[in-house]
Amino acid sequence: MVAPADEILSRGTTSVGNALVPILEGDVTPPDELDQPHMVPLMRWHDRWWYLVDTFISTNQGQAILLVVVCVVMAFSLGPIVQVAGHNPYGDSVWRVWTYMTDTGTQNHAETHEQKAVAFFLTIIGFVYFAVVVAFVVDSIREKMDQLKHGRTTVVEINHTLLLGWSDKAIPFIQEICHANESEGGGVVVVLADMSNDSMAATCDSQLPTRLGTRVIYRTGNPLLVTDLNMVSAHTARSICILGTDHDSGKSDANLLRVILAINSLPEVKGHVVADTSDIDNEALIQLVGGANLETLVSNDIMGRLIILCSRSPGLAKVYATLLGFSGNEFYFEVWPECVGVPFAQLTHWFRDAIPIGYRDVKGHVHLLPAMGHRMQPGEALLVLAEDNDSYKPKAPDTASPTTTPTSMPTVQTSKADTKSAEKVPTGDLFPPPMKPKTR
Repeated sequence: MVAPADEILSRGTTSVGNALVPILEGDVTPPDELDQPHMVPLMRWHDRWWYLVDTFISTNQGQAILLVVVCVVMAFSLGPIVQVAGHNPYGDSVWRVWTYMTDTGTQNHAETHEQKAVAFFLTIIGFVYFAVVVAFVVDSIREKMDQLKHGRTTVVEINHTLLLGWSDKAIPFIQEICHANESEGGGVVVVLADMSNDSMAATCDSQLPTRLGTRVIYRTGNPLLVTDLNMVSAHTARSICILGTDHDSGKSDANLLRVILAINSLPEVKGHVVADTSDIDNEALIQLVGGANLETLVSNDIMGRLIILCSRSPGLAKVYATLLGFSGNEFYFEVWPECVGVPFAQLTHWFRDAIPIGYRDVKGHVHLLPAMGHRMQPGEALLVLAEDNDSYKPKAPDTASPTTTPTSMPTVQTSKADTKSAEKVPTGDLFPPPMKPKTR
């Protein structure tokens, strides 16, 4: 029977941590002894022993060590039994224990009833032992297969393209990367998203059956975690693209900012980072956090302007698809030492399979349609429009063929009606503000 509370408190209390624990009736341990840690064991010794064994064999390394130790102990401890039954040396008896456990055919060597009984007993022990071994092996194989199925294994790649996040823009992005890698014989695209590995693979297989030699690897994980970024070898990627994964622009950009901070914490990130920003007002903050290695792109704003422009000018969509996609002609930057000192007007004769349209100076500024008399300087990258990055090379023109330098654009005679109709076309609004040329 429990005594009243006043009686309990009046009899005495003992402190456990910062709390006061009342002493109930029937307690035989004095209060001063309860305060000593060694007098109050947390559990019995055998419970503690089984707890340590369970913790040890829960790992693959512990299971392997346990199996080897049990096998050796059984062989040496059961050796004397075989030695007494067969009158064999101890070393031979230990070996006979092992053969009885592993191979039932060795029971034919048993001649007397004592030897047969011992062989039968050891064979039963061998059945149980190897059943446990098979269970551990099957469990390890199943664990490894689950890791492969759920995309939790480490990706060991160099100069690959890394895509963080999954949205409706993922499939077009992978398709363009496949076209870009076609001239190089294919490449590797690694996708890390908080989605099922099978779901991403099924979506890509149904919408993008042909990949032109490019391998796509899927991994399930959280791009906010540094461990998952190391799992996909983000520090060795050639380029990293971060997609917005939320319909709310504020939440999407906040998540984007956290991913960039996680990438900045990685050591020696060699690739450039492209972030798909949802709100143009957050672009400056994201650029400030990402630094010089980050390039932001407000895709929603650009796509909205392109849709309006293409609706006003039929056929303009084909022009953008040809220039901005890797399936047609693209813009390429390349430094050609053999073109140093050549006037820009004569570069058209040096490139038969490309169209020079500008250059990038050593400070990183891009000049479109420069002066025809400008001579290429060391370190300046020529901007051309070509089919692929390996489809053109500079070649000095033949000195016998005349080369002319255009000084002015040709004029075309037009009527007044044509002039009036041309004034109605908003030519200045056909193209959005200049965009950065694509680089690989």
